[in-house]
Amino acid sequence: MSKPEITIGLVDDDPFALQALSAILNSTPKCSVTWAISNPAQTLESCRRNPVDLVLLDYLLGETTGDLICKQIIQQNPQQKVVIISSLEVADVARTALLAGARGFLSKSDILKDLASFISVIMQESVVVSHAVAQGLFHAIPAPSQIGLTKREQQVSELILQGMSNREIAEKMSYSLSTVKETVTALLEKPILPREQQR
Repeated sequence: MSKPEITIGLVDDDPFALQALSAILNSTPKCSVTWAISNPAQTLESCRRNPVDLVLLDYLLGETTGDLICKQIIQQNPQQKVVIISSLEVADVARTALLAGARGFLSKSDILKDLASFISVIMQESVVVSHAVAQGLFHAIPAPSQIGLTKREQQVSELILQGMSNREIAEKMSYSLSTVKETVTALLEKPILPREQQR
């Protein structure tokens, strides 16, 4: 028996980007775009009226940003999977997105490379971050002695830098998936010092 399609909602205030992304997703095996909107104010209503497995949300949305919309979506439905996409490959932007509750942060260039694999990992309850951004996120965390990283946090951050998913980390370290997720969240909430203060 074949697996059901993954239904997707898209939010991007650029109509051309929205059309292109819809075409890419609809041609991706096991993916189907349920709705695509260019007005971010319609996002919550679209999620209510036509529930989807995954919401792909652009970060820059005119007068608002994807992290703010993401928070609203998750307040409405804590189980909703949201991934923020952006042309900005900036660690601080990814950090903001993940702390807002997004299950991932992908650059638009990633989407063109292997979108099916990213979506598959997200649907398995893992968090996905563009590789270049992930390295920036975790290299920015100061030395363990400066911010009191636990042994587990240090191990998890090292495995993330190796490109491992939450599920792979859980299997390697014999942790539960929820423990790994909690550890990643704790890492993202660590204060980040300017580089000169990390020496």
